[in-house]
Amino acid sequence: VGVGEDLFPVLWGFYAFSVVRSEFLEALDAATQMLDIANKLQDVAMQIESHQALGLINYFMGQPQLAMRHIETVLELDSRSRDRSFTFKSGQDASVCNLAFAALNSWLLGDEVQAENFSKQAIQLARDLDHPFSLAYALNFASWLSYMQNKPEKTRIYAQEEIDISEEHAFFWIHKGKLLLGWALAQSNDEDEIKRGHSLIKDGFHAYKEPGARLGQTLQMAIDASICLREGNTHEGLEIVANGLQAVEETGEVFWQAELLRLKAELLNKEKPEQALACYQQAISIAEQQAAPGLVQRVTDSLDAYTHQQRVANK
Repeated sequence: VGVGEDLFPVLWGFYAFSVVRSEFLEALDAATQMLDIANKLQDVAMQIESHQALGLINYFMGQPQLAMRHIETVLELDSRSRDRSFTFKSGQDASVCNLAFAALNSWLLGDEVQAENFSKQAIQLARDLDHPFSLAYALNFASWLSYMQNKPEKTRIYAQEEIDISEEHAFFWIHKGKLLLGWALAQSNDEDEIKRGHSLIKDGFHAYKEPGARLGQTLQMAIDASICLREGNTHEGLEIVANGLQAVEETGEVFWQAELLRLKAELLNKEKPEQALACYQQAISIAEQQAAPGLVQRVTDSLDAYTHQQRVANK
């Protein structure tokens, strides 16, 4: 065994530890070193692991175009018959992870159909491999995608299966599953469902953060703030958004920054319409800078509704 082969799993471990804590520059450095080793050894399995890691990091850092290049490289290198021994070292299958992020990234890039296809492929591959942790992973990000598409029923179905598998195998995915299930339930018109949804969101987020995990926290805070918006709880919603925007500044997790600003605008638009307009415009500017048409569309739809509302109010 060469030095590179010995060092690669150590670097992967450091990458995984860093990325879960949203320490993206450290994770990026480790993943870049991983790719150097993989290329020197011309090891396809290592190249897949490295590009998958780089795709994930760039997704969260708000670089969907760059993330997609790494994701597409994995798709080109990958095959069903490839060496999967590293799956059992890392605990998760890089091919499943890559397809899950191909789905999320495709949504950011404005391709809903491709996003759906990749998400289904991730789940199916995890089932075919009979790898429960990878299946919980695929279901988690399928429920993320359904939340991003504003599809509560699909979110509920995926999140519930994620929770069931995680309870059976004691996976931490249970906490993210609860948060997403909570969002889905809170879209109901049933007061008991809404109350249960609120409780699951709070419990899921607290349990996920307790050991120091921060990855995806901006999206999780956006979910919490969106429930406050729905319930008319403006003060708490703005507080949650402020915490989310602070997390963006502290970590560089900017992929969901535009959505936090959109929610801030929605929370402000009745009492402080001028501030709301500035937030909408800032959100669109950030989404455009990231070259993320999916986010641009989301904010534009809200801004159009706001503009119509202002016109009616000023008649």
